[in-house]
Amino acid sequence: MAFPSEMEIAPVYEIVLSREDEHANRGPVKVANVYEGDKLTFKCVGGSGMKAESVKLQKKLDDGFKDVGKRVRSSIVYDINSFSVAQHSGVYDCSAQRLDNGAEHSKMVRLQGKSKKLDSINKNATFCHMNDDFCNRQGK
Repeated sequence: MAFPSEMEIAPVYEIVLSREDEHANRGPVKVANVYEGDKLTFKCVGGSGMKAESVKLQKKLDDGFKDVGKRVRSSIVYDINSFSVAQHSGVYDCSAQRLDNGAEHSKMVRLQGKSKKLDSINKNATFCHMNDDFCNRQGK
């Protein structure tokens, strides 16, 4: 039973771009593992020294990029109510231009889908005891 004052919470994956960031435009792509069906918010923020109106969040496609999310002040917010591996998995690029020289800063994140662990277990399966040598070696 839900109480009237209860509200569902979801994780927020936030990327903040700033002119002081030495890792913008290089470094490894960050990976976020998300379970199928989960709710989440993905946020791209233009921080210190960045042009607020230039902030973009784009999903990488085979033939280019697609803008995602909606503008909220100096951020782009992309709400995903039910994560779908087919629809939402992939690389997302958060970018903005610097105020001082117009250079573009960019960071990428890969949203990677996972199946729910409990849903993938056969409820009728018989599991082996960890000390059962025959079972641990798959009967070999």
